[in-house]
Amino acid sequence: MSEAAQEIPDDPTAEHNMLRDSAISFCARDAAPTRLKALKQTDADFDPAVWQQMVELGWAAILVPETCDGLGLDLAAAAVVADQLGRVVAPEPWLETAGFAVNVLTAVPASAQRDKMLGDIAAGTCGPVVCAAQYRRATSAGLPGALRSGDGFILTGNADCIPLARSADSFIVAADNDGELLLCLVGADAPGITLESRHLADNTTHAGIAFANVAIVADALLARGTDAHAALDRAIDADYILSAAYLCGLM
Repeated sequence: MSEAAQEIPDDPTAEHNMLRDSAISFCARDAAPTRLKALKQTDADFDPAVWQQMVELGWAAILVPETCDGLGLDLAAAAVVADQLGRVVAPEPWLETAGFAVNVLTAVPASAQRDKMLGDIAAGTCGPVVCAAQYRRATSAGLPGALRSGDGFILTGNADCIPLARSADSFIVAADNDGELLLCLVGADAPGITLESRHLADNTTHAGIAFANVAIVADALLARGTDAHAALDRAIDADYILSAAYLCGLM
């Protein structure tokens, strides 16, 4: 993480102003919308070099707790950055990974797997997206099925409308185990995963993901039951706020 990211002051107003000034300067200099036409010709979802610069600014670490090498800031601070990213229509996976995925992970019970993943996101070495578009509060109906297999599970079924799935290195999957909600971590290169990616009108990509007998080890279970519902509900509410901030910037 850059020195600038580590020097954010304790006063919330100063934090927000510093983040806003940093975001305005960076977006004007390195992430202007004029780059999007050239990016479209590459068929890439985003520019890895620009994303790495965002990581070095500390933006991937905004919502990551300090105990996991993050900045431990609040949703209001994250919304400041989201607004500026919306102004330049930034396609980098900030909302999907530094926002939604981090909000899920910070809400599940603490574990070595969870803490490592949060630290890796803050460092820019891990890029998960959440597979939960079919989730409905208080139920796990309609989600991919997870059947018990020894200490782990076997995941079968489909998840749809997953943003930037083809660029992710892992998935946080909402699954159903006989009526109980599970949140599982699955590597994007796990045997049995098939992606059907498609371009949307704004040149972003979503994908449908098919899981065919994908093995989930015990350590990859992040949360289950009421813990999983509470984590996902909280993360979805936070995602609404950050997405709204991005769209306000876009307007």
